Amino acid sequence: MVYLAASFDSLAVFLAYLTGISASLTASFDSLSVTFDSLSASFAYLAVVFNSLAVFVGYLTAFLRGRKGASWHYHRVLPSPRLRGEGQGEGFVRWRTRGFEARASSPRPSPPKEERESGRTRGGGSKIRPGRKIVENCCCAGVGGGGIKGGETRNTGAGMQYYYDTPGLLYDCGALYDDSPSPQPKGHKMAKVKLGLSTLTPQETIELTTQIVTMMTGNANFTTPNPALATITTQKNTTSTSITAYDTAKAAAETALATRDANVTVLKGLLTQLAAYVENVSGGDAVKIESAGMSVRSSRTPPTVPGQVLDLALTAGDFAGTLDVAFDPESGAKSYEVQTSPDPMSEASWVFKMSLAKSSGTIEGLTSGAKVWVRVRAIGSAGAGPWSDPATKVVP
Repeated sequence: MVYLAASFDSLAVFLAYLTGISASLTASFDSLSVTFDSLSASFAYLAVVFNSLAVFVGYLTAFLRGRKGASWHYHRVLPSPRLRGEGQGEGFVRWRTRGFEARASSPRPSPPKEERESGRTRGGGSKIRPGRKIVENCCCAGVGGGGIKGGETRNTGAGMQYYYDTPGLLYDCGALYDDSPSPQPKGHKMAKVKLGLSTLTPQETIELTTQIVTMMTGNANFTTPNPALATITTQKNTTSTSITAYDTAKAAAETALATRDANVTVLKGLLTQLAAYVENVSGGDAVKIESAGMSVRSSRTPPTVPGQVLDLALTAGDFAGTLDVAFDPESGAKSYEVQTSPDPMSEASWVFKMSLAKSSGTIEGLTSGAKVWVRVRAIGSAGAGPWSDPATKVVP
């Protein structure tokens, strides 16, 4: 019996331990459930982060498309007066001038059924059909409240341009996404007066002044000219008088100039006649001529023979059998004579080759490979000068 009682005690202890293990397992499973719940929450937060990143990428893509020509415009839309009491905040409507998108981010009620069916809604509730161009300028006046009925067109401010910060512009003011603004009037280019005074003669300036004063007198477009027309008329008369005086003086000056030139010509003829008389009576005596107050002509110097030609040089010509000759020009020379001699050179071997009008030229007709001697002299009015020192060269 003692052993049996001990066995039951051991069984009770075993069951107690088994209960403790079960409780521990239950606590472990509870902890694991909490862990999974925390992990789920973490994944949920991670999904929110990725969603935010996707929104950022979307806006960045829209910005880049706008830089490439997509032309995105974000217009601030003020809440309607009838919605302000309901706690509605400001929203933003994104309009795109190219593509098929026009969406609103402000919290506002859906448009009426007839507006949705007609495809023409207020603010950002636009129904977009492919191929429709979304205009970028709001054409409604700065009014608030009030919807539009299906098929109704409201264009209370046609021709005006509105922006996202235009005061009083409401998302439900009646602006339609496909409303086109009226053509804007083009700026009138201001005309400029053209006088062209720099190209007018004095008389033409007087004529232009007379025309202008005549046309502006009593002209209803210009009732108070500045300066006054009377002032301009007075100055015109004064200028006309001075022009007449100048023309008269100019004519008189031209007559006086002609008279002066004629008298000078007559006087020069008389002096020439008197010089001939003095020359005949003096018998060519220089002292007597000078005593009459007249100068004596200097006697002419007789021409001299040109000097010797210097710095004679021979170079190969451009073609076979030719030599180029050059030397210093000589004063008083009218031409130059060139002679050549075969090698060996002697006084009897020289022959005339050519005449030159200047101090350079080309000797042609020579034998290629032969050694040739050349000399030159200057020819003047008084005769020929001495020969130059001979120069030699092998003909190319």
